[in-house]
Amino acid sequence: MTDIISENLSAFGQDHAGAFTGPDDTGHTPDPSDEVPGYIENMFEKYGAVPADSAINDSLKKQGLRSCYIRDGVYYRAEYCMFEDHPVIVITATDKAEFAKVGIQDNVGGFSAELPKEKLEKEVRFLFGIEPYPETYPDY
Repeated sequence: MTDIISENLSAFGQDHAGAFTGPDDTGHTPDPSDEVPGYIENMFEKYGAVPADSAINDSLKKQGLRSCYIRDGVYYRAEYCMFEDHPVIVITATDKAEFAKVGIQDNVGGFSAELPKEKLEKEVRFLFGIEPYPETYPDY
């Protein structure tokens, strides 16, 4: 998994059509630290994850963390962070509710937050096992 994350992080600095950049139709420039993880969360739900119970998500919110989603007994969370001045989405997971509630999860995926929406969706499909990871990681 670390090799996949490292390979994906090497794609930074590219201009990606369809990525979350620039103002919307009203002239408002969305905050990518909220918009991109929100899009990933929508993809979690599209592929069968549901929001974790309110006790878990309320606890995470108090800690300044994003909500967890559960699919097949695994709690997933998407967080936005900066890595060497490049925006990254890190997806974390655990199968233990008590760990999810306090934000202790393993990093299971990491990729540029500047990817186009269709490639962000593909990352969720890989993560959930809907599509197998390719033999060589996609060169985004």
